[in-house]
Amino acid sequence: MAAATPRRAVKMIDARKRARELSAGIAERHQRLLDRAERFLLAQEKTDQQVRAINARIKDLHAEVEEVRLAGQADLARVAAEMAELGCSRKEIAERLGVDPAEVRRLLAAVRRNDPVRTSAGRVSRLQSVEPEEASTERPQPVTLFDTTGD
Repeated sequence: MAAATPRRAVKMIDARKRARELSAGIAERHQRLLDRAERFLLAQEKTDQQVRAINARIKDLHAEVEEVRLAGQADLARVAAEMAELGCSRKEIAERLGVDPAEVRRLLAAVRRNDPVRTSAGRVSRLQSVEPEEASTERPQPVTLFDTTGD
């Protein structure tokens, strides 16, 4: 029986050695998995930052598009108003510009809403002399027919 004890001790040593090897393999695998998870989370954060930056640029571009669209609509409205002041009917303006008469009506209404001068001559002279940015903010000066200085 004495021989069995050393054999048993050898088996225990072998079992412990295999357990350590398995444990080391498991720990190594665990570390590799942690590394992969870290790389995944870093890539995810980088992607999220890039998406946020692109979305911010898209938002800025949408604002720029709206500014350009509004400026273009103002230019279109001024041209339609000038044509109307030259005696063209809405139907003729629509035909010449290749747009629907309803669009011409909308453009002319936009000019009237932004223009405090209601007379035809006032609109034409103002459209010709004022830059587009100034057209909606400038107010005409009152005209005095009589000298009010008291001289």
